[in-house]
Amino acid sequence: MRRLWLIILLSQLPVLLFGQDIRKIKEDPSFLWGEGTGKDYESMQASAVDALIQKLSSTDLIDLPQGRELAVWKTYRGDIIAASDVVWDSGTALRFIAWKEVEKIFARRKNLASGLYSRASKAFSEGRLGEAAACADWAMTLLEVLPNDRNARSSVMSLKNNLSKTSVAEVPGLSYVGREVEGIRSALGLKNPSTRMTTSKVASPSARLVERRETLPAESHVAQSSRPHIPVLETLPVIAENNCVSNASSGLSLVREYASTPKMTESRMPSKEPSGYDCFITVRAAFIPSYETGASFGIKKGRFGGYLSYMSSFACVKEDYSCSYEGLTDFGYIWATGQEKYSRFSVSSGVLVGITGNLSCYAGAGYGSVGCFWEDVSGQWARVREKSFKGLNIESGLVWAPGRVVLTAGLSSVSFSTISPVIGLGITL
Repeated sequence: MRRLWLIILLSQLPVLLFGQDIRKIKEDPSFLWGEGTGKDYESMQASAVDALIQKLSSTDLIDLPQGRELAVWKTYRGDIIAASDVVWDSGTALRFIAWKEVEKIFARRKNLASGLYSRASKAFSEGRLGEAAACADWAMTLLEVLPNDRNARSSVMSLKNNLSKTSVAEVPGLSYVGREVEGIRSALGLKNPSTRMTTSKVASPSARLVERRETLPAESHVAQSSRPHIPVLETLPVIAENNCVSNASSGLSLVREYASTPKMTESRMPSKEPSGYDCFITVRAAFIPSYETGASFGIKKGRFGGYLSYMSSFACVKEDYSCSYEGLTDFGYIWATGQEKYSRFSVSSGVLVGITGNLSCYAGAGYGSVGCFWEDVSGQWARVREKSFKGLNIESGLVWAPGRVVLTAGLSSVSFSTISPVIGLGITL
């Protein structure tokens, strides 16, 4: 009967955890979430992402033309998936993100716009005007679908004005940027300019978008102002430099008035990309039916990972013979002194799954043994058969890592015959 209850508890633990987590997220106003259902995992996930995008499109995080909000937010689908988390239970998936983490959705495009602006400025100074015009035009389109940054817009627009009579040229190695920009312009309802189109004849999409915004009716602003107010996110990083660049062959001169943010140089850039792996090590302890200590090591990338654990009582007891729980041996009954010792050992490995924020769950299996020994009056030790087990060791529990400190709590069992609470304390690496 005890084995049956243990199996039921371990099998229902993920459901209980995820179900409770979904309820807490829905009730917490610091989270924005979208819920989806479906017949399989993929349809559940897609439905939940769509629901979250729908909610994001009703906020005032980005100043967009009325009626284009949802289409533009759909272009952020990959960034939203990367910045958010998901939990699921009984055919329901919940995709969620904390309000304080929403700015992560824009991080990639902010960096891309800043990089394009830097490349456009360099190409202009070196006389590659077609490349400069293309990069500046792309950067401006990205800025149109990012939280408002006047300094960045002013810098890019100043560069575009100096290239107003320059044909847009193809930029080697950046075709993926062109495809993304095309998708954004389509979402904004703008036509994509053909390659090498002279901007003096046809206004650039960015300029048309600015004009479109200026002529929006007053009621559209009222409608947007009724959306939930979100604080303005940090400004887009822009390279700071004040100088005049002239091009003798074209007769053009450009005075670049950049934002006052510090110039980003190679020395200030990270030497390599972060690995994205989260590692931790803990010291573990179990107390029932006897004291047992050990250690565990875990590694996780994103929401999924794995772990290894080892535990032992570090007590070596020499077995002289065995007896039953009633004290019956092969030669009669044991004359016990009342002294009892346990010898325990377990090793296991398994998976780590992120639930939300700093909370994860783990589940694993391996090998374990529990030996119970009674001392007799002659100083020999008898193994108690009904209280000694060896074989499959299973365990599951939670991992909480709020910072550098890691706390774990769970249950383990040997051969479905013992139940031991296990706690751990460690650090992240």
